[in-house]
Formats: sequence, C-alpha cells, structure tokens
Amino acid sequence: MPSYLVTWEIDIDAETAHDAARQAHEIVRRPDTSANVYKVIEHDGNGEAVTVDLEDEPAIHGTTGD
Repeated sequence: MPSYLVTWEIDIDAETAHDAARQAHEIVRRPDTSANVYKVIEHDGNGEAVTVDLEDEPAIHGTTGD
C-alpha cells in the first residue's frame, strides 16, 4: 500500500505558533468545515503534488483504500 504526505494549508493571524496551530486544528475538525482541499504527494512517487478537493468527489464511506 502506498504512503502519502497529505497537507492542508491556511493563513492564520495569531499571537503564537501554538495558537495558530490550535486555531487550524479547530477549523479542520469542524463538521461544517470548508477545509476540504489537500495537497497529496506519494512518498515513493515522482514527487509531484496532486490537489484533491473532497467537495468535487462523491463521499465514499467504509473504504479500505484497496
């Protein structure tokens, strides 16, 4: 099974780095979040980043990644 680096980016104004991370964590965990776009890079691939927008794809529940 391939291994991937998955990142989500946001600009946040905060007093400290810890506060910025906490705010980002709260945003991404909200049920109604708009944090649905991720940059994905396969570790053993060619290093090319793929942008995945989860709102552009139908929801898939219970998949095993096979």
